[in-house]
Amino acid sequence: MNKKFFFSLILACVLTTAVVFQVIAGAVFDYGTLAGKAEGDPPPPEGTVNWVAWWDEDNGIPYEILTEDNTNCIDGEDLGYSKVIIPPNDLVRWQIQIENFLYEPPTNRDKPIYMVFGGLGKDWSGTIWKYTIPRWVITQSITDHGIVPIHTTEGAACPTIQEQPVYGEERTVMFWGEPGYYHVYRSQNGSGHSSNNASNGRYFYLFSTTTDESGVGVFTDSESWDLENWYLVIQYDPETKEIIGCHSEPTKPTSVRIPEFSSEFDFDNKEIRLFWETTANDYDILGFNLSRSGSDGISIKLTDLLPMLPGQTEYTFTDTNIQLGETYHYTLKVLLSNMRDEDIDTISQRAGYVLFMPLIQ
Repeated sequence: MNKKFFFSLILACVLTTAVVFQVIAGAVFDYGTLAGKAEGDPPPPEGTVNWVAWWDEDNGIPYEILTEDNTNCIDGEDLGYSKVIIPPNDLVRWQIQIENFLYEPPTNRDKPIYMVFGGLGKDWSGTIWKYTIPRWVITQSITDHGIVPIHTTEGAACPTIQEQPVYGEERTVMFWGEPGYYHVYRSQNGSGHSSNNASNGRYFYLFSTTTDESGVGVFTDSESWDLENWYLVIQYDPETKEIIGCHSEPTKPTSVRIPEFSSEFDFDNKEIRLFWETTANDYDILGFNLSRSGSDGISIKLTDLLPMLPGQTEYTFTDTNIQLGETYHYTLKVLLSNMRDEDIDTISQRAGYVLFMPLIQ
């Protein structure tokens, strides 16, 4: 297919005169497919993979990265991993336009472009694909890179970051994922589409940070100015500083649904266990708080924030500081990504059993 058709689809993403000039001159559009979990299986469906690409590194840290958002501008769709653009339109492919790097890799030289693909959702979370484009060669045709094999199916789930974009001259942003070390990237350019609320997919390195032991991280951007700001975090190796995971996904606004909050008394261990569930779509929950009151009516806090973990829907808490015969009232609250608390439910549980002895006359 004529390459000009592809460029017309993504023209809204081309933001600088230099990039427009190179499109006219003829630059490559690279694409490929991802291997399924078994030989011969189809690639992951649309919407179940993200990707990040980079070429220039400073002591292992990529300064500029591109993501799949770099090709989603015209229709508000994520064309960076989709069935569109390259026919036949019955196969899902990844696509990257390398000249959309602000600082482009030199052509016809051994400057590889690295890519990491991360699986999303229940079926693909933890799956990682890695691919290296050996060099950027400007051609007059698109380049098919074939099938990218799976690197691992046991990787960390892509981290989650609070709803994007965020605004203001100084912003504090929360994210959560596998406990460890993360690079933080920022974009201040929107896609140009009126409703997809996405960046243009071009991000620049800010700094690196860590999570706590539970996988919750917080960072502050003190130089965000009064603009729209999109942020990504990506896990890295603390020794080499190299990216080892997939990029974060923003939370999605959704009503909180806790289908079950229940309790039981364990007579053998003299403890009360609490159980609750979330749905797979509750991406806007940061964590949970539990409180308890007894017959004296005094409410006490049982937990610090218990983080909601990517891919986990069932949670439990054990209360061992109880008195037999007492009835306790437990309240479950959630902390949302907008930092607002929301009460979920209050349940009651007696610590022990009531024994009825028959009267002997």
